[in-house]
Amino acid sequence: MFGDIEGAEPYLDRAFTISPGDPLVFEKLEAVLSGKGANARLGEVYALAAAQQTVRAEQLRMLQKAAELLADWQV
Repeated sequence: MFGDIEGAEPYLDRAFTISPGDPLVFEKLEAVLSGKGANARLGEVYALAAAQQTVRAEQLRMLQKAAELLADWQV
């Protein structure tokens, strides 16, 4: 049960949907999706999280990361 990455993903997705600005939820979801190589979903998560940022430099960094992940997925 503990350490079940596959099992944690749906719960992290729900938590992210409820609170996309929560850095802890983002960090854990990012780790799960990165580990699975789910770049398309990770790019979406970055784009959604970027919208919650109040610091423009961080928002831009997250949008650039989203673009990179989605571009890699498209290839």
